[in-house]
Amino acid sequence: MSVLKPNLLSEQQCQEIATRHMLSFITLGGAKAELPSYLRRPSGESLFSFDALPESAIGGVAWFNWVSHDIYDVDGLLLFRDQSLDIGDGYEWGVRVAASDLLRVPTLCVNARRRINIKALKERMLKELVKRPDLKPLIVKGEEEVRLVCYHYPNLGILFYSQDDPATRFVIDVWDLTIIPVNPSEQQENPESVNAVWSPYDIVVRSTVALFRSMWRRNVNLLPALPGSFKELLDTIAKASAPGDVFTTPPIELVARENDDNCASATAQMILKHHGETSHTQAAIADAMSTVSGGATPENQVKGINKLVGTKLQAKLDDQPSPEKAQCEILKNRPFKVGSSTHARAVGGFRVVAGNQTCLHILNPSPTSQGSFCYEPWDPITHANFMYVRPLEFEPCSFR
Repeated sequence: MSVLKPNLLSEQQCQEIATRHMLSFITLGGAKAELPSYLRRPSGESLFSFDALPESAIGGVAWFNWVSHDIYDVDGLLLFRDQSLDIGDGYEWGVRVAASDLLRVPTLCVNARRRINIKALKERMLKELVKRPDLKPLIVKGEEEVRLVCYHYPNLGILFYSQDDPATRFVIDVWDLTIIPVNPSEQQENPESVNAVWSPYDIVVRSTVALFRSMWRRNVNLLPALPGSFKELLDTIAKASAPGDVFTTPPIELVARENDDNCASATAQMILKHHGETSHTQAAIADAMSTVSGGATPENQVKGINKLVGTKLQAKLDDQPSPEKAQCEILKNRPFKVGSSTHARAVGGFRVVAGNQTCLHILNPSPTSQGSFCYEPWDPITHANFMYVRPLEFEPCSFR
């Protein structure tokens, strides 16, 4: 990777990108939603209301007082400069900004959430390591604290190593404290769950560098320009804000995974519940999908759903997804699964933002027993496949 020489963005550049991206989500007016409400039933515009911002949140060179947290991959390459904005009452806005122009898209996620205390999370993970005196946290020379790493998107953790064999490294998950070897001998074929270690840089090779940088420039140019004055900031928000989010009716409800391997079955449970199939437990769905350590393959996800509800609903895999297909499914009240190389999540809505870019409303079954949600700009690599779950008789999508 050192040969590829990623061009890293400064903290200020990342904060400016965070602001430019948020301009398509902020609305003028509206009340701040309560967290449980917008996790289960997204309320759209009220999530990001400018009028709900405390005075302390406004200011700085990027118009908002962002707090930056660096996130690396397991090989020590800077991946993201996460930006958070304290909006009071224990809540914050978050924007995950790519730290390199080799990552194709300038922003990977925007959400509203309970305020995350990074220092407390690190301390919690370090306390867990006390139970394993043979293991030591990995602290980079010249730094005082352990780094936060993204061991596969979007899961975070910290690195540590074996005292007996310093070359053997592990990662501990920030939320569920699962310990995962960094270099397992072999991964399951085509998994879509968690216990895999993967970096977005892994897909970058010499032949794609120019293309990815071109995609980066294009996607940055799609963002609204950074306002030059406070009045211009308000005018830009008014112009950039999309008419609103489009959700399934009623909006799909978040279901968290019950263990590390159940991302696909939890995602299916969300979709089946939306269609009135409420009797299937997550464990039963996982069993039908032939879930093993590491998750279930996309093919087995399809087989499992059809085995359970094939007389009422039909699952189908699509390896050529597109933002147009995503919009059509949501408009026809059909939430679906989106898969990457290591994860399965549900899509329950979308928002078209500046530059006519589609942002998917993602319901993530991870972390365990909690779940999360995010708006993600469409990216064909991150969103590698769709799995539709439709009634036996359904209205197909048509495209010009």
